[in-house]
Formats: sequence, structure tokens, C-alpha cells
Amino acid sequence: MVCIIDLIYQDKVFFIKSGLNAVYKKFLMACEYKAGYINLTDILIANVAMDRAYHHFGFGSWYIIGGAKFDFSFLKNKIRRKQIKNRYQYLQP
Repeated sequence: MVCIIDLIYQDKVFFIKSGLNAVYKKFLMACEYKAGYINLTDILIANVAMDRAYHHFGFGSWYIIGGAKFDFSFLKNKIRRKQIKNRYQYLQP
């Protein structure tokens, strides 16, 4: 089991990411959450110095996945045995 936590903070940007990954024998489960906030206080929106804007927004996302590992080698062996059987079938009188 692995726990992941990332934290990034710069002048006007804040991001956080956390997650959990777990593997047990042939099964997998993972989940992750990301969130952030951006503060843009003085943005020039045109070539004129008077046209300025103030933006701030945040976001969040999450996911959960699960899976399993399957071994299909028995199919490969079965097909191989059938090919060998068919090959020697024509050689017999």
C-alpha cells in the first residue's frame, strides 16, 4: 500500500494531490484526489493599461479504479498442444 501526497504552493497558485494505491496478490485498487486554487489579482486584458481584471478560481477532481490480473497462459498451452496434434495427425499413415 502506497500513500501519495504532493503539495505545491507558489506566489498565487496552490495545488494539492493525494492518493492511495494498494495491491493484494492479483488485485489492484487506487484512488486519487486533486484540488487547486489560483488567484490572479491584476491581469492585463488589453493593450490599454486601464483594462485590467481580477480572477480567482478553484478546481477539484477525483477517481477510484479497481482491477485484477488474470493468467491466460493455459489458453496459450492449449492452442500449442492442438497445433502439435494437428501437425502429427497428417504424418500418421
